[in-house]
Amino acid sequence: MSAVIYKAGQGYWVRALSAVFFGVLVLAAAAWGWAQAGAFDLPVAAYTYRVSNAAGDIAPGQTLELRDLSLDGSDTYVTIGTGVIENVEQINTEDARVRLGSIAPANEDADVTSVKRLAGAAGAPYAARVESFDTHRVFPPVYLQAAVAGAIILIGAVALYWFVGANPKSCEFLIATDGEMRKVNWSTPREIRGSTIVVIVAAFLIAAILWIIDLGFQQTFDAIGVLET
Repeated sequence: MSAVIYKAGQGYWVRALSAVFFGVLVLAAAAWGWAQAGAFDLPVAAYTYRVSNAAGDIAPGQTLELRDLSLDGSDTYVTIGTGVIENVEQINTEDARVRLGSIAPANEDADVTSVKRLAGAAGAPYAARVESFDTHRVFPPVYLQAAVAGAIILIGAVALYWFVGANPKSCEFLIATDGEMRKVNWSTPREIRGSTIVVIVAAFLIAAILWIIDLGFQQTFDAIGVLET
């Protein structure tokens, strides 16, 4: 594909307007791709748990057990997975934000978003109640959205340039179309105003005639008892 515009300056308006129309379609496709990419569920890299009533000390690199209430209806807690501490942000003596990575569910049915407690693994002296959590994806979703939208725009721009500026066949067609458009005997402003007035008057006349006909049918059907009053 040549970097030089094929027959530059010829067929300007048809080529320019074709580029504008195609560009709008590309932008619409990019917006659609952005929305679709935003709905994609990226893998989770880590969770930050907001904990309270913490007892014991922890540090990055330690392993914690993720615990949830037992499914048998009792008040006992069972381990549903483990995670490695990446960061600890102490709020006060009992409250903290604990970021856990390398999450390893105990089984395929374990839901690490239902964690109620964090506890030290292998009997380590730590326990805390989970109040809430935040999810950290492998990278921000906006990166994926920008990549998808950018790819669509880039591909569309290349295709657009090829169609209106580089491909001889399509360019010759657009140039010929522009030439034929210039041969058309376009109406003058006076003729356009006159035609517009005629159309408006005709529309009102047709509406009035139809209203009179409708009124006549209504009176006729009412007189012979077809319509109930």
